[in-house]
Amino acid sequence: MGNMNFRYLFLILFLFLEGCIEPQELKILNWHDNAIRWTVVDGGATTSYLWKIYFQKNGSKRKRLIFQSYASPNISDISVSGEYLIIHSGGDRKDMRLIQIDMRKVDDFVDNPVIYRRSVLEQTNSSYQEPDFVKGR
Repeated sequence: MGNMNFRYLFLILFLFLEGCIEPQELKILNWHDNAIRWTVVDGGATTSYLWKIYFQKNGSKRKRLIFQSYASPNISDISVSGEYLIIHSGGDRKDMRLIQIDMRKVDDFVDNPVIYRRSVLEQTNSSYQEPDFVKGR
């Protein structure tokens, strides 16, 4: 019975702390009158950053996750170039590495977002081409 109470207490504590950590919105881009939103959760001294990129159709209040990275690859910026979302990864301009998402295939990413955890590709879709710099880690 004591073990069950500990699990219950841990679950309540986890839910409480999860609710206290608010993602910080770092940037909003416009792509064909749709929003691309980049957020981060700073896990503090004991955990890593959690970066998320959402797609939000024009007129919709619903944000849909298209890319997530916990710890690495780190995301230092995002930009749009033509039909591509460019995810900048790296510490400085000399070491800048790019991840590209073809936004013409955004529905594939909405249905199946790309998810990394410490440079390990945990979830992907047929439209995502993993860059060599991430594979090599």
